Amino acid sequence: MQFSIIVPVYNEAPLIRRFLQQLRERTPDAEIIVADGKSSDGTADLAAGLCDQLVVSEPNRAAQMNLGARAASGDVLWFVHGDVEVPQESLSEIARILAERSVAGGFFRIRLPPNPVYRLTDSFAHYAGILLRMRC
Repeated sequence: MQFSIIVPVYNEAPLIRRFLQQLRERTPDAEIIVADGKSSDGTADLAAGLCDQLVVSEPNRAAQMNLGARAASGDVLWFVHGDVEVPQESLSEIARILAERSVAGGFFRIRLPPNPVYRLTDSFAHYAGILLRMRC
């Protein structure tokens, strides 16, 4: 099972180097594709030497993810944002779950630190999502 990890980014220069180094350490056999949305802060330059492919599109998260998916060569696509910490055994756990015949895909739940600021932000996002769905 070959993994392609697609990382959509936009103006993430302060985070991208550390994130990609950690991602490479924890997923050494995966193809890493950075899909940049024409960042103006040098994100693409910082990412270029730390990923397998760098693709550039207009700054639109969906367009970036689609472009990254088209560039991918793996049979499993994993979309990961540059502001997360990827657990050490991620790929082996994903491979184990996807090997089950009844599984076609998956997702991760967001785990926020117990800090009250994160909890408050999570609550606002949750209720904003409910309100926006009610208006559609």
